[in-house]
Amino acid sequence: MTNFPDAMLNSHVAILGKTGSGKTSTAKALVEHVVKDDARVCILDPVKSDWWGLISSADGKRPGLPFQILGGPRGHVPLHSSAGRAIGELVGSGKLPLSIIDMADFEPGGLQRFFIDFAAALMKSAKGVVYLVIEEAHEFAPKERGGVGAATLAIHWAKKLATAGRSKGLRLIFSTQRTQSLHNACLSSCETIIAHRLTTPDAQTPVVKWLRANTDKATAARVEASLSSLKTGTGWICCGEAKIFDQVKFDKFRTFDNSATPDGNDDASDVAAA
Repeated sequence: MTNFPDAMLNSHVAILGKTGSGKTSTAKALVEHVVKDDARVCILDPVKSDWWGLISSADGKRPGLPFQILGGPRGHVPLHSSAGRAIGELVGSGKLPLSIIDMADFEPGGLQRFFIDFAAALMKSAKGVVYLVIEEAHEFAPKERGGVGAATLAIHWAKKLATAGRSKGLRLIFSTQRTQSLHNACLSSCETIIAHRLTTPDAQTPVVKWLRANTDKATAARVEASLSSLKTGTGWICCGEAKIFDQVKFDKFRTFDNSATPDGNDDASDVAAA
């Protein structure tokens, strides 16, 4: 039985939680869920190369999902920060149906440079439904900044994807451990929030404000009261339009867990890959 109701899959989703709360595990399980129905998925992995495990089985002995990895230590091909436009066109047109864009090796400022060109091309060329996972979303869309530099243009395009992308077939999945740093326009565009453990008031505040705008006071208070004590892997599915507010123990994803904390005996060099 799936953890993810169909009602949440037709709009934008935010997956929130502090480090170690199960946020990335839930995001991977959600990706596996939509891929089994032949959905197109593009994952923007900006910092930690957390997503390459999707291409291998849980035990690392068999191929996993047929994602193409661009850039990073496990990339099938190298990736330069100037390639945003080309990749955006490939993803939007459907020529690159399953992709992990690993930007961990980009130069300072390269993340924003790539994203600006990528987002503009994706919006222009998008055909059909594409799930766009934006990991560490606060890196692309932090709280408003002044000026007209690359960081501000990145915020502009993140907001445009969030507010206008749905009509183009884009389904955004924002994931962040720094809820308080994510731009308000991104969070407010999400019909669904999956909230894992959040222990500090500044991290909880954006979630509480979203709840108060999308449900009754009693439900909002019930979710708020539990946020700091949720067990790892447990979170709230809060879907305003569908009136779903359920606490769920999420199933673990089924592909290779390359983001697990090393225990000294791990050897990822021999992992079989699609």
